[in-house]
Amino acid sequence: FLGDQVKDFLLKRYPEYNFEFAVVDKYIGDRSSLLYSMLCAKEYLQCPFIFHACDTIATEKIPEPTEDWVIGYVIDPATTTMDVKQYRSHEVKDGYLAKVNDKGVIKFDSIHIGMTGIYSYQTFWKVVEDMYKNDPSNQALGDVPVIEKLMDLGVRFKWIPFKNWLDTGNPQALKETEQFIIKSSL
Repeated sequence: FLGDQVKDFLLKRYPEYNFEFAVVDKYIGDRSSLLYSMLCAKEYLQCPFIFHACDTIATEKIPEPTEDWVIGYVIDPATTTMDVKQYRSHEVKDGYLAKVNDKGVIKFDSIHIGMTGIYSYQTFWKVVEDMYKNDPSNQALGDVPVIEKLMDLGVRFKWIPFKNWLDTGNPQALKETEQFIIKSSL
């Protein structure tokens, strides 16, 4: 959506960077999903890469994908004012992702922020292709079902806890993120 504007902005604002742009022809409606959008970028990601959800701003150092990893936002669900039930969450064992919980779970180790290091990219793309081929009209297909399938296949995701996370994925979180950025820039 408005991809030409995004492309124009990036090329004008950051002329020193080398960008590759993937065109997503179906971003709404039948046969569109996050999984489909990911497939549109496959030709550019034939190496370890970082999946980064568009509604996440990280303030901490993001590691290189020298192994498979997942970042989780660590917060105490008992003391936060954040509505944690609207997010998927992680259960962790021995420093590795053990389970990704559906939304609504209130006991967890961290919140899933949509940032994942993909070192096992060949297996990743095989899973993505198979999932889309088997259910192309499922608009709920995205990063989490892929992570779960990779775990089923034996891929281990190192858990990286973040103490800060700025979410822009819903109106309340966006408002809090804007306030944080304003305070930080003063």
